[in-house]
Amino acid sequence: MVQLLVHGTKEAVDEASKLIKEWISEILKMQRSTSKWAKVWSFNHKAERRLRKRLLKDEERAKYRQAISEGETLTYSTEFVWPLPKEPEQILGMNYEALDPIRMNCECYITCEKVPRTIFRIQGNNENKMRKALERMQRLPAEWYAKMFEAEPFVILDIPYAFDPDDLPPVIKVPYRLPRPLLAPTSAKEDGVTFRFKGPHQFHQAPYLEPKDSPAGKLLEAVSETTRHARYFRNMLKLHLHLGTFAARKTQLPDIDKDTYSFLSFSEMMEEHEKMGAKASMEIGDLIVERHVLARCFEASHILAPQDVWTYKLSDVQPVYCATFEIANPAGQAGDLVLDVELSADDGVTSVVSKRWSQLAKGKMEPRRLLDGNIIDLQNGGLTWHLGLDEFIPVDEHGLSPDYRVFPGTLSLDTTAAHDLSGGHNFVIYRSREDRLIKVPIKSVRQRRCWRFNTLASRGEWVVEVSHVGKTTIGTDGQQTQFEPRWTFSISNNHWNKLLSSNTRADIGQVASWGHGNPGNLLFPLNPDSSALTGVARQDDELSSEGSYREDNNVDTSSPEERDDAHEEQPSLQNFEQLLNLLRTLTDVVVGNPHLDHFQ
Repeated sequence: MVQLLVHGTKEAVDEASKLIKEWISEILKMQRSTSKWAKVWSFNHKAERRLRKRLLKDEERAKYRQAISEGETLTYSTEFVWPLPKEPEQILGMNYEALDPIRMNCECYITCEKVPRTIFRIQGNNENKMRKALERMQRLPAEWYAKMFEAEPFVILDIPYAFDPDDLPPVIKVPYRLPRPLLAPTSAKEDGVTFRFKGPHQFHQAPYLEPKDSPAGKLLEAVSETTRHARYFRNMLKLHLHLGTFAARKTQLPDIDKDTYSFLSFSEMMEEHEKMGAKASMEIGDLIVERHVLARCFEASHILAPQDVWTYKLSDVQPVYCATFEIANPAGQAGDLVLDVELSADDGVTSVVSKRWSQLAKGKMEPRRLLDGNIIDLQNGGLTWHLGLDEFIPVDEHGLSPDYRVFPGTLSLDTTAAHDLSGGHNFVIYRSREDRLIKVPIKSVRQRRCWRFNTLASRGEWVVEVSHVGKTTIGTDGQQTQFEPRWTFSISNNHWNKLLSSNTRADIGQVASWGHGNPGNLLFPLNPDSSALTGVARQDDELSSEGSYREDNNVDTSSPEERDDAHEEQPSLQNFEQLLNLLRTLTDVVVGNPHLDHFQ
């Protein structure tokens, strides 16, 4: 017989016992032959001693949140003049409680004096930690301005060489249709228009007079502006880069005929593209291109390679199965929840390979966008590479209600339907369990069959994903609407998730680990030498496991000016030139153009 001993106050013991009973009850309800107990770590004396040491340390540091004790002697003191237009109480709280992490981590008292101007006095007995507290206070203005940052959407017309606008062919409007519900009546009405060159143009290898005017220079400038602010955000960030179609709902009157613009007129219209209601489609957009995209990837051995070392041919790459659920928050006081899962099936048994919960802001249908740019290719039917950086609220799964916590484990994969591309897209079973209906208010689900490849140009640093995607929306009455499945094409870097996850571990007055040095070069590396990335990732793991104890005992001796000025160094233009060359090569693969070497 196994007994669980719970120690603590009566209230804590009662609450823990209740949670344990709920956990056991949910596991027993699974009624599956493959159901297993969640893996838990065995008792470890060393871990217990380390935990007790940290708890005692935190208890000792908590005194710095209080007023200075009468008669206490403090050796070191410094001042920080409040520089912001708003009063500190409006930003830090009436008792400046937002500064508590700095007080505790740096073991300093921080008090405010308002005569004749607002000054924060920092006092302590450790000079290095006091200076570290001052450094974190000095970052507060940049952190405050970062919260007010609004992304400015940008458009880059990818003309590889500097043309005289008069030498470029005209640009024509082409109708564009968004994915439709499967049962909707056929309609000839288009949802918008996209753009393409009316004919081919001749390449003139004349360099740009100024590098900043090139597509790579414009992309560098946009990324640098965003990362300068995004390093201060403490929510979950997701960076994505996908190939879609640039579609607009409104346009200016053409200057040549009813459907044709001169290139100069079109480029001027793109300078005010935000007035056009324009954005990149999630799907590739061209139905003929979508129909052949997977087969073309199987033939692209000059740029793609299987991820699995035991897979020899691209055509042998097998899909993985993913789903994204948008779920209403039952509390009604926060935004909708988003669940991303990857599933696998072996002998009819479904396993959850990975899962990640996140949350939208209250009242928002989409995440906050910190980077929103389109790199438009007019030669290939208005295709555009969309680069976006989205902000989500991180979610602790243990804080969710029981139905939400067990929901990922109730998902199952219909392998017969999953292997049949012609039979629709409902291959993830998510609505029922053997004993009861899960009470999770799903609003929409996107089911994806994904084929993933490494890129040869970066030796596997960049991963290409081709997906067959179907979306289903579910109304409050339970009515489901299925949309026609479409194909998507995206590329990502292996290090993005680990780098950007460090934002959730940054505290007040700190920047994310990728924000030190050159974030543009970290997020868009020039070569496969990942020593710097590995160092950042390792640092993040150590900070996550050791918590504030590591910060207390390892003081960085470099000045904040040295660290933050290092960030202000411009990323290498060559990084973005190489990135654009990779994107151009992948576009050629998708549309079936002959292989061209864009890397020369």
